[in-house]
Formats: sequence, C-alpha cells, structure tokens
Amino acid sequence: MTIATDRANTGQTTSGPNLVGKIDASRCGKVLIGCVSANAFALPVQYTYGNAGRNLFYAPGLINFATSLAKTFRLHERLAFLFRLDAYNTLNHVNWGAPNGNWSSPTFGNITSAGSMRVFELTGRLLF
Repeated sequence: MTIATDRANTGQTTSGPNLVGKIDASRCGKVLIGCVSANAFALPVQYTYGNAGRNLFYAPGLINFATSLAKTFRLHERLAFLFRLDAYNTLNHVNWGAPNGNWSSPTFGNITSAGSMRVFELTGRLLF
C-alpha cells in the first residue's frame, strides 16, 4: 500500500495511507475491478505517517501444473536422440496478478495483469 505523495515530509517519494475501514479482498480473482475498496483508506495528516501496514491484501492464488514427456531414440551404439515436450500451465488456468496497491492511482484495487498462458516447449538433443 502506497500513496505517491510525501505526506510525512521525509524526502521519500512514497508513504502509506491511513486505514479507516474494513478491507475485504476475498473477492479478488472473482471480480477484477474494485476488488479492494479505495474507501477503506484516507490520506494521513500532513507531517505524519499513515497507519496502514504492509501486505494488507494479496494476489489470488496460483495454480500451475507443468508436464513433460520425453522419448530417447537409439540411433547407433553410442549415439541417441532425445525428444522432449514440456508444457507449462498445462491446464491453461488464468492466474490473476495482484491488485494495484498504489492508492493514488486511478486503478487502485483493480487487477490489471495475469500470468502467462499455456506454453509448449519442444526440445531435441543429440546424445553421444
């Protein structure tokens, strides 16, 4: 949680806001817009630090299932070819990013990113 102004007058470019309401981040991942309410926070009084702690809300859970298939073909007595297929995020589950934690931003509390989609990787290796 940060705000982009130096309310404490310490020369740091970011500081934290005051927590004035209840945070309910349980909807994050089910909804992408407004999963954390900006109304739960307020600007601290000038020359003071905000009372909101770190890590008040987290990103939705991560589900990642990777698989691998490999086959070795003997070409000669001391020569073989290894063919391998790797799949990352095999189930192609959407892994949403963390909500924006910059209270000064117009997209505060919104999830605006996601992890990578399913990726396949083919590998060939000559073993000698």
